[in-house]
Amino acid sequence: MPRGAEQDRLALVSTVITRRLFLASGVSSFAALNGQAKFSFWVLGLLKPSQINVYPLSNARLHLHSAQGASIVEGEGAFTVDATRTPIVVAGPNKSPVSFLLEIPGVIRRRYFGLLAITSVGRLLRPVVTMDGEVAVGSIAGAELPGRGTPIHALSAQAIAARSFLCAAAPRARHIGAQFCDTTHCQFLRAPADSGSVVEKAVQATRGLVLSSGTAVIPAHYSAACGGQTDSAELDNYQYRSVVCEPCRRGGIVRRGHGLGLCQTGAISLAKSGWQWQDIAAKYYPGCVIRNV
Repeated sequence: MPRGAEQDRLALVSTVITRRLFLASGVSSFAALNGQAKFSFWVLGLLKPSQINVYPLSNARLHLHSAQGASIVEGEGAFTVDATRTPIVVAGPNKSPVSFLLEIPGVIRRRYFGLLAITSVGRLLRPVVTMDGEVAVGSIAGAELPGRGTPIHALSAQAIAARSFLCAAAPRARHIGAQFCDTTHCQFLRAPADSGSVVEKAVQATRGLVLSSGTAVIPAHYSAACGGQTDSAELDNYQYRSVVCEPCRRGGIVRRGHGLGLCQTGAISLAKSGWQWQDIAAKYYPGCVIRNV
């Protein structure tokens, strides 16, 4: 069997075992928990971790479930996961989402809010975080656009685009054991939006709103800068039309990204000049309507 196929087979086996742990711990599904829309993300995959430290945050109690049994970590406690301790599931009390920090020692630390499942393929770990849809949208919007200095209407337009992509693309899982990853292959995702931040306010202002073409939500594309004009292409049953982006033209901004849909540079400039998020979305996604998913 080819090496890649064998890795996929092992990842699938780990996913099945982890699902059983979710069920055994009382959590019914990766994608739908407590009646709320959820999305799952394979995180930190590019760093190929073989060891991860997990810390509780904000006075959280981490309930650990593995084949070896159940335990609790709280306060200043932490636990280390390597391939010998997988699969393992982490949740809050009563299987609730929980605040935690993942650390690849000497490399990176990042906080999350949701449920955590860690499987392994060989020595490498595959951490998957399942989170509420609006938490995911805030984590993406804050990663794509800087929270400091970015107008709320640019962030709101970005939030709608990200939410649309998640809702439209989720039924077709893009990775084994997870619907998405945290890179630009799927959606650039970092920490949840801080309470009271402009990012959180943008997410709340557009809560549940998506871009729709006909009856279908579109998996909205966007790029850092269109270079003065977006591209035209038909993707996923939506016709992206070429749109003149005055801010990029006036500023001589060179293209960064594929040039489809929302131009983030243009959206920030338009918002600073007084455009509302509804107008920004209509400009870069002509023919779409905004509706509540």
